[in-house]
Amino acid sequence: MKYTKIKLRSDCGRNFEIDAHEVADHRSTYYKNKDPDTTYTEEYDWVIQDSMELTDWLFNNMDWYECKTLKEVDPTKLPLNKLSFEDYWTE
Repeated sequence: MKYTKIKLRSDCGRNFEIDAHEVADHRSTYYKNKDPDTTYTEEYDWVIQDSMELTDWLFNNMDWYECKTLKEVDPTKLPLNKLSFEDYWTE
């Protein structure tokens, strides 16, 4: 199965996604330059189908702030007029 997105949930419950291509490209470029017995295409075709390897590479070998496709999805937004501070303040 070819993966297109990697979905993550932070400790505070925020949801993020990153294009799997960006992670697979990063890993494939690294191994193409590091291992003379493999090619970019071989590495890419293998890793794009392995969600565990994609996630492992993302967590252990990439700086998230450099990910161009990182975006928050389904952010929780509460309109201020829906909040009732009186419910939380008692005398």
